[in-house]
Amino acid sequence: MFTSDVLDRAKRYTLAALYSIRADSLRHGNRYLVADCDLHIEARYYLIAHGLLA
Repeated sequence: MFTSDVLDRAKRYTLAALYSIRADSLRHGNRYLVADCDLHIEARYYLIAHGLLA
């Protein structure tokens, strides 16, 4: 479902950091970075749901 690169990056950033980056990107109209943040947020929830991340 997710590439190892996406999962590794999702592990490095906290949800708070990802949501903060997403909000700033949304404010500045950077839809590509918003989509990238959405992907990593979803990957982080996936890792948590599968017990791979606390």
